[in-house]
Amino acid sequence: MLTPRAERAIARRVLLVGGTVLAITLALWQRSELYRVEAVDFAHRQQEEPGWTGRRQKSLPDYIAERTRERLRQQAGRAWLAL
Repeated sequence: MLTPRAERAIARRVLLVGGTVLAITLALWQRSELYRVEAVDFAHRQQEEPGWTGRRQKSLPDYIAERTRERLRQQAGRAWLAL
């Protein structure tokens, strides 16, 4: 039978090893989608918005501008190929 002090010492070591394994796993885990390039049907998405948000009543260009604010990167010509 272990003393309470020995049980706490074992628990600390188990938590330390578990935390280290978890940290290494999360550090090595790679996200598959850093950039996503896809076509989006904003008209359909706007109709699926809940009514209380007020987004259904906006014009489509205003809705698109609101939903893509600070997430949209526009590239002209062939500049997007470098992305």
